[in-house]
Amino acid sequence: MAETMVSTTDLSRVVAAINDTSRKVSIVQGQAVQIAKAVDVVDNNVRVVHGNLTKLIKDFRLFQEEQRKSAALQRALTEIIRVRQELEQNFGNNKLVRDTMLGLLQATDTALVTRDTVSKVSEELMLSTPGYWLAPCLVAVAAWVDNQRDLADRAIKESMKRDPEKTALTMALICRRNKRIDTCQKWLEVYFSMQDARHMRREIVLFIECLVNGVFGPDKNDLCAGYINKWMKDITKNNPKFREDQVNYWRNHFLSYCKNANEEFPALAKVKEYDAINGVVGRINATAPIKTNFEKLINAQINDEELKNKIDEKLMNLVSEPEQKTEAPLREEETKLQLIKEYKGDEKKAEEVIKRRKALIYWYTQPVDLATHLSNTITNTGENSDVAAKKAAFQFLNGYIADSYQEFITENAPSFPESVSFDVDGWKGTVKSEKDKEPLQRSYEKQMRDNLEKKIGAVSDKPVKNAMTMAIVALIVAVVGLIMGIASVGFGWVLFAGGAIFTIVGFVKMSNAKKLIEQTKLNITNEMEQKIRAGKVRIANTVDQWMKAKAKVEGFYALPENKVFALKEA
Repeated sequence: MAETMVSTTDLSRVVAAINDTSRKVSIVQGQAVQIAKAVDVVDNNVRVVHGNLTKLIKDFRLFQEEQRKSAALQRALTEIIRVRQELEQNFGNNKLVRDTMLGLLQATDTALVTRDTVSKVSEELMLSTPGYWLAPCLVAVAAWVDNQRDLADRAIKESMKRDPEKTALTMALICRRNKRIDTCQKWLEVYFSMQDARHMRREIVLFIECLVNGVFGPDKNDLCAGYINKWMKDITKNNPKFREDQVNYWRNHFLSYCKNANEEFPALAKVKEYDAINGVVGRINATAPIKTNFEKLINAQINDEELKNKIDEKLMNLVSEPEQKTEAPLREEETKLQLIKEYKGDEKKAEEVIKRRKALIYWYTQPVDLATHLSNTITNTGENSDVAAKKAAFQFLNGYIADSYQEFITENAPSFPESVSFDVDGWKGTVKSEKDKEPLQRSYEKQMRDNLEKKIGAVSDKPVKNAMTMAIVALIVAVVGLIMGIASVGFGWVLFAGGAIFTIVGFVKMSNAKKLIEQTKLNITNEMEQKIRAGKVRIANTVDQWMKAKAKVEGFYALPENKVFALKEA
């Protein structure tokens, strides 16, 4: 084979090439470092630009929001002028009638305006507001002040044609304000006659409570009771399940007063019949707070002046509110524009306020079922809870409340058990009376001791037997080794030594196993004794508490007055 010769010149070229490559790699590495630094600079610049851009976007959005608010404010300022001009043009006289009526009501209180002035102003407004119900009502009041009976009658008839419900209520409240009690009640009767019990205004309860509490004077003709009874008959006629609905409503209300029987009788929580016990004891526990709350309501003092102020406030609101179908939409638009102006163009805030107001107005003006409204009035515990309204509502629903209470307090009584069954550590027992306590404890203890014997008998002595077997085998081996050692067999003594050692180990293990078995049996016995003591206490508690619960139920239902809605009135 020919030998390949490599010259020194060839090697130097290779080395030079390697050095050149290494130099270029170094240059590239340096360039890479510079590029990395440049990338870091660019990355920092990007972050700065991104931060600036984010701030710019935020500033731009704020600018947009400010522009939007500014535009909204300008629109509101322009539109509010238009709306007010339209209101003044179309309904300015309506507002003047309302203002004049308010002024007239206040003037009659202070007697600061002459009859001629009142008469002249009211007649002029009558001519300038055709179709508006309050204008002839204003004329009637003015004629009344001026003692012009015929004019007052004609004006009232005209007002009744335009809006009979508002006219009747307004005249009733004005008569009350001027202490014309008989006339007031006649107008109230007219107003009540227009009401539908299934679609009634919430304010009706205010008038009922004022009648009940004498704000409208003594109800000589049972005006309030008569119409309440009529409305109730209408409700029951149109809803055959009305009584059932009322019973369910008040039953659910009474259930909120119930407390679980296990708070008073914790040992009974684990008996099989607990639900049946709880269904009766819980209701019995509810009777005291139910009656206490209703007695507080009955005995509550009513502030007559506060009711009179509410009635006067209702009158002022009634004669101040714009016509719903024509004027009210423009008034609402004016209110919205005014809010946008107040919030400096923030339409969202204005919309939120309008939304809350509309929700409140909707709740207040929506027709309600009278019976449901009276029930809710009594059970209302909110901040706006009205004691006078509760008392008035209670007077007309107490019959249904009493019937519901009687069903509530007696409906579960038949299901109250004669005995209770329970389980203690797998032992089952049933108790009927106090004399069952000791027999049940003995039965339980016998079963537990039988279980104890079974458990002790089940403790295996196999470890002792295994250790004994080991010791015997090792002993035999040791004996054999001893014989072989005496016979001069070489490994005999080794066999003897091993057998002797394992014999000792076997007997040690056997002793330890016996001790362990005895300790196990002792632990089982102690544990069972502790369980027996606790079980007997539990049986005793269950029997004792069952007897107390049974006595409580029997004692309660033995008194007939406990099953009716008997309240102590002040």
